[in-house]
Amino acid sequence: MLVGVSQKRDFGWNVHVEKFTNLESAEFWLNKEQYDFRDRLIFDDEEKALEHLEKLKGAEWAEEVLEDASIHTLVDGELDTEFSPSYIAKQMGW
Repeated sequence: MLVGVSQKRDFGWNVHVEKFTNLESAEFWLNKEQYDFRDRLIFDDEEKALEHLEKLKGAEWAEEVLEDASIHTLVDGELDTEFSPSYIAKQMGW
């Protein structure tokens, strides 16, 4: 699965992580994220993304944010979002 990382240094790192089912979805997101002077990266797999995220904020945080990242697919010109099971469990307090 492809992983998109949007990052900006703001008194520490402000990072957003998204997952994509295919390159077309990832490139759509990349082109849509053109604001706020952020650096945007797309990684071929989760291991490479994890290595990058660990450098920014540490291993424990990186593993959690990668596990909780939403999965996106491009449907009819818009990104369709599927939330990860761990994100849903966290929001429900399980």
